[in-house]
Amino acid sequence: MAGYAVYGAVYIWQTSVVVGGERYFLLLDDAMISMRYAHNLVRGHGLVYNPGGEPVEGYTNLAWVLYMALLHLLPLAVSKLSVLVQVSGGVLMMANLYVTARLADEACDYQTPVTIGAVLLTALYLPLNTWALQGMEVSLLALVVTLSAVLLVRVRRRQTNLRWPLLLLAGSTLVRLDMVVPTLAAMAFLVWDQRDRRSEVLLWGFGLLVLFLGVQTVFRVAYYGDWLPNTYYLKMTGYPVGQRIERGAQVLVAMIGQAWVIPFLLPLAWLLYERSKVNLLLLWLFASQCAYSVYVGGDVWEWYGGANRFVSLAMPVFMISVSYALWRFLGRTGGRRRRLWFGVAMAVLVIAFNSRGDLSGISRVGLLEPPVHRVDNENMVRRAQLTERLTEPKASIAVTWAGIVPYLTDRPVVDLLGKNDRVIARGPAARDMRTGELAEFLPGHTKWDYSYSLGRLKPDVVVQGWPAAGSGEPWLSSEYHRVPVERFLLHFRRNSPHVKWEYFRPAEGSQGSLPSEAALSAAGLSMGSNRRVGF
Repeated sequence: MAGYAVYGAVYIWQTSVVVGGERYFLLLDDAMISMRYAHNLVRGHGLVYNPGGEPVEGYTNLAWVLYMALLHLLPLAVSKLSVLVQVSGGVLMMANLYVTARLADEACDYQTPVTIGAVLLTALYLPLNTWALQGMEVSLLALVVTLSAVLLVRVRRRQTNLRWPLLLLAGSTLVRLDMVVPTLAAMAFLVWDQRDRRSEVLLWGFGLLVLFLGVQTVFRVAYYGDWLPNTYYLKMTGYPVGQRIERGAQVLVAMIGQAWVIPFLLPLAWLLYERSKVNLLLLWLFASQCAYSVYVGGDVWEWYGGANRFVSLAMPVFMISVSYALWRFLGRTGGRRRRLWFGVAMAVLVIAFNSRGDLSGISRVGLLEPPVHRVDNENMVRRAQLTERLTEPKASIAVTWAGIVPYLTDRPVVDLLGKNDRVIARGPAARDMRTGELAEFLPGHTKWDYSYSLGRLKPDVVVQGWPAAGSGEPWLSSEYHRVPVERFLLHFRRNSPHVKWEYFRPAEGSQGSLPSEAALSAAGLSMGSNRRVGF
């Protein structure tokens, strides 16, 4: 745990960026959306994305947002607040390593090599560290799943009351709604394993779910006027179910293939050989999360490699199964030889689980390369600074990354991809303007409507667009000035009263405007090149 504390500190430092002489600590962009809700709540605007705008539930992690709100009570600059969320993720990961060790001990007959192997595989699993140390609630939920597995093992041995794991899991739906999945998985296992107490399992399990889900639903209907979060409509409607599930299956197969398949076959093979109920429990929790990932079509960040946010929750319990199966298969080699081969195999498994077909995953888990999105986050900070310099506070901005720039600029925001926009979320999936075919399914990034977002809402500045060559060109060409500044291409709405036009001058012989190089230079900016920037 001390080693992981150092590892986590170095990782968090590597995620930070320095722009304009100031160091920024930033989370993954989705987590920064939650930070914007938290910031607005603390400032008295309510649990909303745009102060004074229509309330929309563009998050699915209520308790995590409320925790972020508590952090915003501290007298820290917005450039530094995120580090507290990152440190929280690191602490929760350390707690998870401790609980993983306890679970491995109790589930695998206190065999020290198995425990050490499971803890090391968990601690050095890059996707889990990515989610935990870059601000996602995965750190807390993974701990909940591991701790609930400990309690379920103890329920089997009549060492604890079966109500405790059900209470823990059902209560965690306050952190993220889809914790319903491991809750139902735990109930199904208890119904099968505790046949003499089935009625108690069903009564408490469904009763607690109704309680916690009911409280959230009443709040959601009263506050937002919706039965489900806006992100549900965005991701789960308007697209053929079959194609969504097909994509989910493809990314799951890819995840298994990236890890060289064998690590996923080890615990299954041992389950068939030994038929242990405890091993079955661990694999059942893992399989449930995999099935859910398939159902929702996977995650948007599958290109990271490894387990996505949904599967990562159960990776610690799966690592225990892998470690135990490997130790048992090496049972015929005794003493030091067995430990030596086990140690070598563990090193190979660390590489396999973090492999993406190249060395990038290994380099990142070894902190030899900066974490994902560090360069992207730096660019988002620069976009935010440009937006602040060139616009008034009331200027509305259009973005696709709806977290970092809105959080740092505090401008009214038009979310082009609809996570915080009820109209986009409930609309159909976008189609290619040339072919008429549906856009490729990418969770949360399949719906947009420029006739609404640009033509009707008329943002003052389009900071980002989606996709790179999309259907927004008619509005961008006719209603906006295309301005290359620094390394970016921004679009300013013509005659907007909220743009600082003193930095622009009319282009000779044209109706448009170009940036004034002298004025931009006075503001510490430089004029970009159309050949070097993109929408």
